[in-house]
Amino acid sequence: MNEPSDAMRRLESERAAFLISEELLERTGKALLSRDFDAFHLNFTMPTLVETFEGRRIIDTVEKLRDAFDGACDHYGAHRATDLVRNVLAAEFQDDVTIRSTHECRVLAGDVLSQAPFAVYSQIVVQDGRWKVAESIYVVDNAPLFTRALSFGSGRHQASAD
Repeated sequence: MNEPSDAMRRLESERAAFLISEELLERTGKALLSRDFDAFHLNFTMPTLVETFEGRRIIDTVEKLRDAFDGACDHYGAHRATDLVRNVLAAEFQDDVTIRSTHECRVLAGDVLSQAPFAVYSQIVVQDGRWKVAESIYVVDNAPLFTRALSFGSGRHQASAD
């Protein structure tokens, strides 16, 4: 019997990385639109790194993650978002427990694109037996309040986060 070729194994590996990335986007997207922080935070490592053009932030407490989550939810609410269409553009295993993934996000209000599409690079790792986002780099330059909230927080949970 023939062994699978290296190319076939590579394709299967890329497909698995792609599916894992899609699943994380689905779970986090639903949590963001429904403002369900309990479902959202299960998908992130502690600490996790968030980077935008505004700056870089290490989120090392649940309160800091909640602060970034609230800022993102406020942004999507201001855009009257009804759907986050997030498509994986590329995903690959870096090693057995690390995936590098890039996706595009489109924020829709009904059938209308309410914000220019933007790209996000993520590093996804296994932690506590579950795939989680460990790092995200947002390439969005047309939403300063959104990127500021991700990079510095909404300020809502500041007292308990510091």
